[in-house]
Amino acid sequence: MNQIAGSIRAVRQEVADTPARRARRFLLQPAALGLLLALLVMALLSRWFAGQIGAELTAQTQGRVAILEASALAEAVSGLVAASPDDTTALQSA
Repeated sequence: MNQIAGSIRAVRQEVADTPARRARRFLLQPAALGLLLALLVMALLSRWFAGQIGAELTAQTQGRVAILEASALAEAVSGLVAASPDDTTALQSA
């Protein structure tokens, strides 16, 4: 009788120890919970840092574009003035 009860317990343990149960048991340990929390914080911080870098790069790019456009406009005006220094109508039409 004892052997039958022992074999039934062994079968129950084999059936009860599924991969899902093992994973759940692993995830409920304090070390695993701490690791998951640390990974979550790391993911959120890296997303925030990436957003900050993206915003900074956009601002720098817009500043460079503004400087290039102003420089091109200044060159165009200086070229028109150099071509005909006394004629202001060409400058006004441009």
